[in-house]
Amino acid sequence: MTHIILEAKNDKEAKLLLEIAHRMNIKGTELTPEMKEDIGLANAIDEGRKTKKVSRATIMKKLKS
Repeated sequence: MTHIILEAKNDKEAKLLLEIAHRMNIKGTELTPEMKEDIGLANAIDEGRKTKKVSRATIMKKLKS
């Protein structure tokens, strides 16, 4: 199964896209603000995993300054 996210310019376009999806027997839903926040947080976590590791000593030194 493949998922996509579309961003409509306004509510009218969003409703049209959902109606088209419904007519094609494709599940569709509008994202809530909480869902958008969860996606953003997941993306930030994934991005953080790509950065280099830092020692505890380095972090403590930075916090003290």
